[in-house]
Amino acid sequence: MQFAVRQDGPTHVVTLAGDLQIDEGTQFHRRLAGLVGPAAPHLVLDLSGLEFINSEGLAAIVESRGTARQFGGAVHLVNPKPHIERLLKVAHIDRLFFIHRTLEAALAATGAAKPNDRNPG
Repeated sequence: MQFAVRQDGPTHVVTLAGDLQIDEGTQFHRRLAGLVGPAAPHLVLDLSGLEFINSEGLAAIVESRGTARQFGGAVHLVNPKPHIERLLKVAHIDRLFFIHRTLEAALAATGAAKPNDRNPG
């Protein structure tokens, strides 16, 4: 899996590409956990290049939501491929996050994101 990070103000943007294999889950979890904090409470995960994610990867994303909320932030998902979005829906994980079609929309929302019925923050 490819994992690239950049910071945009109070937001870390993580771009994921390829397959999140079983042996990468723990490292992925640690990397996400280390990004969210008081200075950068928001996390944007660009999933547009992600082809596969295992249950450990999904758990890491869910846990990052809890960490972000502790610091007054939120996690935003960007443009998951249809099969990844189906997985999020089947697992009811889509209800936990803001899902955006573009990175620009996700970044714009990090300053003003409010919970809604579909994606409670």
